Amino acid sequence: MYVAWTDGFLHSLNPFTCVFANPILDYLMKPVISHTLHHLLLTDYYLLNSLDHAVVKGSMKEDMKLYNKLLETNFSLDYFVEAKK
Repeated sequence: MYVAWTDGFLHSLNPFTCVFANPILDYLMKPVISHTLHHLLLTDYYLLNSLDHAVVKGSMKEDMKLYNKLLETNFSLDYFVEAKK
């Protein structure tokens, strides 16, 4: 059931989607961003749980910039990025 839940929400294209059903994990990682970049680039972003967002400073912000550029959107995660400081 959990695999179906996460797989369904990973394909939402909405970077604010709650995927893990855990507020702490959903705050620290944005797997929809990584998963979408995985589909768009096909040569990178194989780790679908976006662990680097929680570990590497600035990676979520950089991934969001690339996400916006490739999809021609203007989503912002400033609240999430700034709150980590």
